[in-house]
Amino acid sequence: MRRILFESLVARPLTERAPEKDDAALAALAQRVDRAAWRRLGRSLSIREVDAGSCNGCELEIHALNNASYDATPDPKWVVAVGDCAVDGGIFSGSYAVVGAVENVVPVDLHIRGCPPRPTQLLAGLLALLENM
Repeated sequence: MRRILFESLVARPLTERAPEKDDAALAALAQRVDRAAWRRLGRSLSIREVDAGSCNGCELEIHALNNASYDATPDPKWVVAVGDCAVDGGIFSGSYAVVGAVENVVPVDLHIRGCPPRPTQLLAGLLALLENM
C-alpha cells in the first residue's frame, strides 16, 4: 500500500492537459450560437439535460452551459444525445442496467460523442443543429 501511495505522489497525473485558453474563439462561437438561436427560435437557446445513467462527466459540462426546466421550454424541442454513454452506452454498454443508446428510447436529433465532450464540441454541435434543422 505504501508503494502505491508513494508512486501516486511522484507520478505525473493521468489527466490530459487543459486546452489553451482562447477567449476570442470561444466568444465568437457563443455569438454564432446566440445569433443562430435567435434566427431559428426567435429567442435564446435553453438546454434541459436529463441524466439517463452515466458517469456524470457529460452532465457537468452541460450544466456549465445552461440549466432550465424542460416542461417550461416551448417548442421546438430537440433531443441531443451528449457523450458516449448517451450515444451507444459508452463504457457501460452491455451492462444489465443499460438499455443502450438514448435513441433506443426516444428519437434523437443530434449525437455529440466524447467522454465527456468538450464545451466547444457541445456548442459546435448545437450550432449545427440550429443551422440545419
